[in-house]
Amino acid sequence: MACHTVLLLITWVISAVCSTGTKGEDHEPQCQSDNDYGWPRFHSIEELKASPWASYILSVYGELPSTYPVCIYDLWSINKDAYKEANITGHTLVSSTEVKEGDLFEGGGTGYMIYHGSYKPLPDNTWFEVTHTTFPTELKGSWMWRQRGSGIWYNTGKTKVFPTPEDPTQTHKEAIDFLKENCSITPSWEWPQLESDIFGLCAREKGYDTIQFEPATGQKPMGTFGLTGLTEVVLVNIDGKYSC
Repeated sequence: MACHTVLLLITWVISAVCSTGTKGEDHEPQCQSDNDYGWPRFHSIEELKASPWASYILSVYGELPSTYPVCIYDLWSINKDAYKEANITGHTLVSSTEVKEGDLFEGGGTGYMIYHGSYKPLPDNTWFEVTHTTFPTELKGSWMWRQRGSGIWYNTGKTKVFPTPEDPTQTHKEAIDFLKENCSITPSWEWPQLESDIFGLCAREKGYDTIQFEPATGQKPMGTFGLTGLTEVVLVNIDGKYSC
């Protein structure tokens, strides 16, 4: 599928690693939930073409899926502009602090999101979707939101998952302690250099391509830093200070 760049923030496309979904590459599985929470499930391309969602998917991805069924509920990220242009109806916006499973709410890097109350980490060598805003403080490594449905693809490669503690003073501590062990450099204790040394240089030395963080412990609705539905992923081998 082609990448789409209509994003609310200064979000950029990782063009060098955009996936076209070629046969044999691993992606997140489709239609794993028995409940679609009011979102459509398309069993064939004919069904999809008869729906305004065909226009939406073409706008975001550039082509229609070749594998069915297709479940819209699978998407965590909904492109607000494309959604409105396709004249899709049927779901009322809910406050991000009051969402329940399957609700549509404002948030993320593309404007809208579908709320999912459970989280599963990604396995090694899996194509997944992200959003990102360029920050000059990201000297080494690039911090992303994991957002299925964004149309911006990356591969986990070799990945490792860490918790996000409820105590904000412990954020990323377990990952920092693990990654700095036996690192060839002495990481700085000053931010943002500490972040770049550990999640860029030290993580690269250990052979990781991505670092995943679970949702914050105890946060309801599920998410990170008070942001509903969002979890962090570090792309170790890309430097987030560059826009493209």
